[in-house]
Amino acid sequence: MKILEIMPTYQDQVQTEKMSAELGMNRTNKRRLSHIEREEESVTSYGKVIVANTIRPLAIAIAEWVEQALPEVHSKTPIALKYISQVDPKITALITAKHVINTITNTKNLTACAITLGGRIETEISLKNFKGLNPELYETVKKDLDKRSWNYNYKRRKLRESAKRDEVMRWEEWTTTERLHVGMELISLLIESTGLVEITTEQHKHKTVKVIKQTAKTKEWIDNRNKFNELLNPEYLCMVMPPKSVVDGKVTGHGYWTKEMPELDLVKQKGKKFNNEMENCAMPEVTTAVNLMQSTAYKINPFILSVMQNAWDKGLSIGGMPPIKNLDLPNKPHDIETNPEALKKFKKESVIVHTENNRMVSKRLLYAKIIWLAEKFKDYATLYLPLQLDFRGRDY
Repeated sequence: MKILEIMPTYQDQVQTEKMSAELGMNRTNKRRLSHIEREEESVTSYGKVIVANTIRPLAIAIAEWVEQALPEVHSKTPIALKYISQVDPKITALITAKHVINTITNTKNLTACAITLGGRIETEISLKNFKGLNPELYETVKKDLDKRSWNYNYKRRKLRESAKRDEVMRWEEWTTTERLHVGMELISLLIESTGLVEITTEQHKHKTVKVIKQTAKTKEWIDNRNKFNELLNPEYLCMVMPPKSVVDGKVTGHGYWTKEMPELDLVKQKGKKFNNEMENCAMPEVTTAVNLMQSTAYKINPFILSVMQNAWDKGLSIGGMPPIKNLDLPNKPHDIETNPEALKKFKKESVIVHTENNRMVSKRLLYAKIIWLAEKFKDYATLYLPLQLDFRGRDY
């Protein structure tokens, strides 16, 4: 290590790895805050774990509640029981868990949260009926919507419109009271079975209102998980000095030089079982090949970079680069109100344009990042790419 530290590129490599860690931390936090803002916390790192650990106990609690409550009904079935008993407890548990966890780090009005949750169960029952009565139409519409959008409210509205146009299907609208009863019962079962959230009171505009929020224990777990997760997702930038070599018989520890970056596994995989099987397994042909490839130096071509920057600045769509401006939407036909065929054609063309424009957004971000990285490393005489194998032995 002492020899490395006197190399002119070592300090640059240290700074590069610090930058990699900081970029990863910023990216992780930005993504997390974006999910919180869009009320999609169930797809965050901590949200996925909570959902996975919540479904089973909540499903058991729902099933037991239904089983105990049904025999006690003598005349009119309670609203919550009437509807909750129509859905598989596992599905109800998943819907409930995702709905509550989507806003778990925020304090939400209990009544509003329960009504919205009841609406999700209403949709599930209606879609179940739709699928049962007209499976062909249901699958056609759903497949089309899956291509267009991930937005729940948009999909629900379009499926409802399609169901209402169908002569066989009946989409029953619940009252607000019915949604509230269903939502409140499910939130109550969630609290009893998991202890993830709690119901408290807060002052809002001189009124005392009931709210639902994470418990202190849940908050502590989420905070610790986020701190841990920040360190696990650095930006894996190229290196300005040769990577640490793979040692034959050792399945981890090559690549980057400082503690700012996690050690690379020779084979990328989720569990550690594969690593344990490979430990102390000699395979000199593989490790020699990996070391030769990752010690091969690269360099940014300044001429190509300047051409690319010039094209980017002028918004030229050449060489696979995305255009800076979005495609224009088609003009509305003058007879759109009276001509069904013209309306259908306009909608079809608009969907194509919207889809392409959305695709271009991510492509622009990718190219902007490529140019930024090339600009960052253009003055180095050599650049190196640390490599890993996939489960089939291909180098990345």
